[in-house]
Amino acid sequence: MPADTQTYTPIAPSMRECIDGRYVRLDVVRAFAIIMIVALHTVHEYMDESVYQAVHPYICTPVLFFMTSGALIFPVRSGRAFVKRRLCALLPAFAFWTVAYLLMDYYLTPHQDVSIGHRLLYCLYTPTWGTGWFVLALIGLYIFAPFLSPWLATARRRNVEYFLLLWLAAGTLPWASAQTAILEDGGGIFTGFYGCMGYMVAGYYLTRWPVSTRSRQWQWCYWTLAFVAAVPLTLKMGAVAMRWGYYDAVTAVAGFNGIVIQTTLFALLTALPAPRGVFARLCISLSRCSYGIYLVHIAILHYGLRLAGIDFGVLVNGLLTLMASYLLTLGWRVFKARLRKRLSVG
Repeated sequence: MPADTQTYTPIAPSMRECIDGRYVRLDVVRAFAIIMIVALHTVHEYMDESVYQAVHPYICTPVLFFMTSGALIFPVRSGRAFVKRRLCALLPAFAFWTVAYLLMDYYLTPHQDVSIGHRLLYCLYTPTWGTGWFVLALIGLYIFAPFLSPWLATARRRNVEYFLLLWLAAGTLPWASAQTAILEDGGGIFTGFYGCMGYMVAGYYLTRWPVSTRSRQWQWCYWTLAFVAAVPLTLKMGAVAMRWGYYDAVTAVAGFNGIVIQTTLFALLTALPAPRGVFARLCISLSRCSYGIYLVHIAILHYGLRLAGIDFGVLVNGLLTLMASYLLTLGWRVFKARLRKRLSVG
């Protein structure tokens, strides 16, 4: 179907509060997500592994970025221009930090005997740093978005709900894998892509067809109750999986537990009253800096604080990591803006 004849369902009026042309509710989601990501990697340093595995679905918030992308990027009018713009925004910084983490890991952990050339070749298969999976999954989603866009243009609400139900059902596959060993834990450059596409569609769905209630307060109450109900359900399922030793059933990004918790959390955050004033500006700033914070915070946390022997406890180390990552990213954004301005004048 030609792009100019596609009729997309617009974002629901209740979601459209804007500041400086930005949907501030989605900026709140991004700000919350990046804070929780830093918290996730900080507590991992202090928490017992079994406890960390149990709480993983509740604090593994990178998927909230997939959902905000699904809410914002459709319709994709020009697939080639869209992919080019997104890749140019993601790849240079990702390539820089992949090489940076490769060098830091090689020179700061000399006990490992794998050559740097071998590690560089391995980068073509999977990132040298654990959190890099998110960027590769996002790249895969952006490349596929122009193909997904025409379907969303014509899909009715029930069609999208049918897709999401199938995706939720597929979230039980880690349980089947744990019991039958039919799905091996493989890597690969887009390993997170196939399960994360559902989050993008869920973000589109929840911002186009929010729950119909008398008021936003009732909508917030609805999703609060849904989240409260989801927590004990998923905790019980997680406890069973952990007792049986099926850790992948709990920690899988696109597993049943993660899908239920993270989609409910997204709906709850977007149902909250839109922030105003200084808090809104802070959320917008954190949202704009979120990609840079994501890339740099591991370097500060693992290669800065830990190797320097700085340990003020989980809370202080987490705050130091977040603030340093934010200030570095903000400074880089200001520098780039001034450099562009100077070049354009020149």
